[in-house]
Amino acid sequence: MLAGAIFKKDSHVLMRRIPKVIPPRSRVRLVRADVQTPSWQKDIGRRFRVGYYSRKDGLDCIWLVNEQGEYEQTTNLKFLLKYFDVEHWSREKNFFGLGRGRLRRVRVPNSLERLNGRSSVEAYEGAKEIWEKDDPRMLPFVIDTLLRGQRVLNRTAAAYALTLTHGDAAIPALEKAVAFPKTPPVKVTGALPLPRAPPSFC
Repeated sequence: MLAGAIFKKDSHVLMRRIPKVIPPRSRVRLVRADVQTPSWQKDIGRRFRVGYYSRKDGLDCIWLVNEQGEYEQTTNLKFLLKYFDVEHWSREKNFFGLGRGRLRRVRVPNSLERLNGRSSVEAYEGAKEIWEKDDPRMLPFVIDTLLRGQRVLNRTAAAYALTLTHGDAAIPALEKAVAFPKTPPVKVTGALPLPRAPPSFC
């Protein structure tokens, strides 16, 4: 519940910053579908880039470009904000792509790769995606990042993901990660010698 409230709060903050026109080359991820968009159900989790706009279609027609660089489908601003998360805001000002080449093919990292990313934003976006999928098959890999992650930010993000997911192995893994080695008690075999009094110079 707390995590949901945090993400909901973040979304409200984000809404105040959303421009009237989504810049081309921004990256979005489909996170939900409903009765209005039944064909999107199978595509939940997919990432797209916002393509360049067409003068014929106008700025309200948003082209979604897939990993292959293909202009796959269109949507509008209302549906984009309702069904997608914006993962990256582009600074592109050339909305119609005048003089620009076509968007190239791109490889999109999966959630575990993002969890082990180099930046805190990337790592926590990966943790958020893992939480949303809630796939128990991913849990061992998250635990491995928690115990052996290359960077502190990766291990912290993995711990965050584990606190949000529901797996029987999550709590033991957290306990193992934060447990300190037990120090054996010191055995006293005899009376300890009393410390000598300091010399007096009076």
